[in-house]
Amino acid sequence: MRKGLLLTTFCLAFISSQAVLADPVSFNFSSVGNAQIVFDGSGGFHFVNSTSTSAGYGFQIGLGPASLTGLLGEITGNYSVGAILSSGGTDTATVTGSGLFRIYDGAQWFTADVQWVNISTTGTGSTLNSTATVNLLNFSYSGSNAGLLQLLGDGSGVVTITFQFNPARTLATLKAEGGSNSYSGAVASVPVPEPGTLVLLLLGLGCLAIRPRQRL
Repeated sequence: MRKGLLLTTFCLAFISSQAVLADPVSFNFSSVGNAQIVFDGSGGFHFVNSTSTSAGYGFQIGLGPASLTGLLGEITGNYSVGAILSSGGTDTATVTGSGLFRIYDGAQWFTADVQWVNISTTGTGSTLNSTATVNLLNFSYSGSNAGLLQLLGDGSGVVTITFQFNPARTLATLKAEGGSNSYSGAVASVPVPEPGTLVLLLLGLGCLAIRPRQRL
């Protein structure tokens, strides 16, 4: 019984030592100058970059790691709003289409594929990807910024965007009649274990599986 207890303790300690992952990268951003999210009145929307302050860019990173604060970026692509469901004053719909979420470090672009999954409106507020589904994939970056390198290593992430219209506009109105406004958002990476770490975790679990059984 003592040997079994010692082996179990060793296995659990081994698993714990291999299961530790790096903290995710997280930061907020907001549109710059006259950059906006634009609903075209035909069921679609896209993002336009600023032509005034920070011309050529769509957003700037605010609160986040020091190496990312102040960096500029953009969101490309065309997206379509699906059938609308209404419940308790909230309208929701799926969003199709894809584009790029890009951050410029001053020399190189960090690029990720982005999809918005869904859109939700309640009163004056609207949210893209309100379910916080993983929607940043296929990261690409060849620069040296520490925060972007960590983001690259994590391999996927979640981005949400919020914006407001005052007076309030329903999702049906935005879809059919259009509208545009500034926006803000948040990003959080989703770290995944390295392949070697997964192998070690499986070894630890296997260790538990073969531990001696206690005799009654």
